[in-house]
Amino acid sequence: MAYIPRSYTPETLQNIVTGAGEFFANLPIMPLMKPTANFKTEIAPFLLANRESKFGATRGGGSFNAVPTIEEIPVDGMTTYPRILRSWESTFASTGLEISYKTLMRLAPLEVDPETGGLIASSTLRDSHYFSVTHVGMRMGEAGHQIIHAKRCISTAGIAQELAERGESTVPFTLTMEQDEDEATGTLLSPFYVWLFDSDGNMEKFEEIAQTGGITGAAAQFAPQLAAAHAELAKAQSSVNAVNLEIQAAEAKAKAEAVLKESAPKDAKSGRYETSDKN
Repeated sequence: MAYIPRSYTPETLQNIVTGAGEFFANLPIMPLMKPTANFKTEIAPFLLANRESKFGATRGGGSFNAVPTIEEIPVDGMTTYPRILRSWESTFASTGLEISYKTLMRLAPLEVDPETGGLIASSTLRDSHYFSVTHVGMRMGEAGHQIIHAKRCISTAGIAQELAERGESTVPFTLTMEQDEDEATGTLLSPFYVWLFDSDGNMEKFEEIAQTGGITGAAAQFAPQLAAAHAELAKAQSSVNAVNLEIQAAEAKAKAEAVLKESAPKDAKSGRYETSDKN
């Protein structure tokens, strides 16, 4: 039977997110998010009722970036160093079309001047300069939706309004997500949440992936063999490391004996090296 490698699967179309979606600012969506949440009956009506929270029209789509900062810890005697996750660098980015007091105040630390009533640059960073951001996107063919939510963001690119002679003014923006720590344990808290909903509006579950370590379907039957192979490989590597240590010890011993021999006093008559004191 001929096999043609293809990345396409029967689930491909329903997993593709299309369109630019929409951004919301300070949308109180967290109380709605639970494993039993339904997009059609709960989330959609909530979004319609909170249209004033929209960030404003955008152009050219946008981006969501989440990059973990992973560091290696050098340890003597190890060929592969252990790694730790220090933090996450996460951002939303897009290009805004609407210029209003509301949108400008979300793009930079600004405040209202009480004397003139206009916006001025703030001299200090306040808690009010942070806000939550929610992006809602649609999956291909109305197959469902994707929601990405960041609890605490701040604009780090500032205002860079681009003026066009024969076109609309645009304002590119980058919103950086802040990552907090759990006060009790000191562990890092996730700066973002991602939820996927199917065509019926139900939140997708991932228990099958979690149980098989990311291996699903027919490939899951090989998971035990793969785990056993990894265990044997680790055991073999441990044996190789032990042999290498023995070889290194023998080489070190030989070098030490050679140094001692070269440094021993030489008998003038025989030309031999003396290795012990004479009585």
